[in-house]
Amino acid sequence: MRVLILADTLFASREKPLLSLLEMGLADEGVQVFQAVPESVAPTMDAEVFASRVTYSPRVPRLFRTLGVRRLVDALRKVERLDEPEDIDIVHALGGAAWDLGLALSRELDAGLALDVWRTGLIARAATIKTIEEDRIALLAADARSADAIRAALTTPEARRASPIGRKRVVEAPWGVLAGDVRPVLVPGRALSMIIVGSGRAADHYAALLTGIAPLLANHPDAQIFCDAHAARRANLWPVARRLKLLGNLSLIEDLESRRDLLLAGDLLMYPEAAGEQRSVLLDAMASGVLVIAAKDASVPILIDSTTARLVEPKLAQEWQAALRGLLGDPDGSRQLAASARAHIEQHRKASDYIRCVLSAYDQMMADRTVPPTS
Repeated sequence: MRVLILADTLFASREKPLLSLLEMGLADEGVQVFQAVPESVAPTMDAEVFASRVTYSPRVPRLFRTLGVRRLVDALRKVERLDEPEDIDIVHALGGAAWDLGLALSRELDAGLALDVWRTGLIARAATIKTIEEDRIALLAADARSADAIRAALTTPEARRASPIGRKRVVEAPWGVLAGDVRPVLVPGRALSMIIVGSGRAADHYAALLTGIAPLLANHPDAQIFCDAHAARRANLWPVARRLKLLGNLSLIEDLESRRDLLLAGDLLMYPEAAGEQRSVLLDAMASGVLVIAAKDASVPILIDSTTARLVEPKLAQEWQAALRGLLGDPDGSRQLAASARAHIEQHRKASDYIRCVLSAYDQMMADRTVPPTS
């Protein structure tokens, strides 16, 4: 089987570890893996021995999408391990901005199309993608709740008009990670380190988080706060940090979310957004024993209060402060929470299970190639 992993700019820059895990897992199962990422992101990505890479421009206007597809096909023709681009069996698009290109490319190559529905905002769009008779599409749901929501969306009149003939399968494929070595947290005598990740869209949540942190620095003056630079700029955090006198403790790091080496060296990972999004950084933190404090989000089942994380109302500074005080004031209890989170990941979010689910989706699409469509 030959699979092209097609990632958009956001996904390729933020979820590099997940892409590597997916591609490595597929290669281990005998799949030939090819990767297409935006030109702007490619220089920041490591060269993978298990995947051949091509680049594309995501800036091609919709009117000229056929030209963008042709350019990508031409790039695939130059890949050594691929005799013809038409030999690609599956196009797997990760990131909503790559979906339209993925659909057009799958039709050009007569390949199946896998779409990761990794946030709730993509569910309605996934259900109403217009299909034709030859289309073979798998919608990969991030969890059982998302799978049920997608199936419900597929029954709406809009979805039925969009897919009168084409096939759309819903497959549960919860993201998984490898459980790495556990790094002790809240070690006496070691400076406290806090990591803030996210997109920065909810500026008030970030301001509340910093406001909740500030009073605690009286007892932890050497604490270090690392925040994703893009999120900080988008949330306009610098003036907030200046007002709270946190500038000496705050460092902004470009592409922090993909820097798992730095992230997993922290004591606390704080995620102030409630956007119904899957983020593998949360899974990696839990699997490595890093304490997670996150905004309450009913659309992200991995966030279970007092089992995998400490959850807060993100707009309330006092809730961030109370959660931090509780964890810092009870090191034994905090380490029990970290152990509970790791155990949950080991049981429910194994990397091997994720790869198995993805392969199952691929196999179903390959089988559909020989099954006549039904109206």
